[in-house]
Parts: sequence; C-alpha cells; structure tokens
Amino acid sequence: MGFREDNGFEAVLALLSLADRPLPAGVIAALPLLEDWGIPGRIACPTADQPGCFEGTAAELARGWLEISRGVADVTVFACGSAELLDAARVLADGYKLARQMRAAASRAERTA
Repeated sequence: MGFREDNGFEAVLALLSLADRPLPAGVIAALPLLEDWGIPGRIACPTADQPGCFEGTAAELARGWLEISRGVADVTVFACGSAELLDAARVLADGYKLARQMRAAASRAERTA
C-alpha cells in the first residue's frame, strides 16, 4: 500500500510476519485494518518521511515482493489512485500475468462536494 499524508489512517507496527518473503530491514509499518483481517502487508512512502515504511512507491514495493514470491501465492493487484499509480499497477500486473482490479480515485473537489 502507498502512503500519503491525506490517507486518513496511521501506520502501525506490523504483527503479521512476512519472514518467508524478506523485505528490506526496517520495513515494518502496516495498515491496521488489513492486520485486523489477518492480511499481511507493508506500506510504501516515496518521500521517506514515515518511519517503518518502504522508501519508494507502492509499485516498487510490490515488484520486490513479487520477485521473491514467484509462484508462492495466488495474487491479484488492487489499485485505486492517480493515473500514474494505475499505470504502474497495470504494468506490474501485466508483467507478472496477474489478475488486477483498478479504479481511479476521486479528486479532492469530488470528495468534498
């Protein structure tokens, strides 16, 4: 998952292990709701100002995880966001021949209307 300041959630310390799919040291931030549902995950932050987050884009984090997880799990790419994010997710899913579901995020003006 990618992190922006206006996401509306705070990252938490990941309790679910990804030891069988090692990520860079210190990437320990997770989304609380996914943790509650038993879904392991980590958060990417391109600006590197969020402790415990992967320094880079969500697509870069996903690509790294997919490289070390080839054939281990049934994976679907879910993406909601900007055109840039959706393009990156599309390229990623197509490159690994994964199912994908994507949706453009509403603009700030649409969210406040």
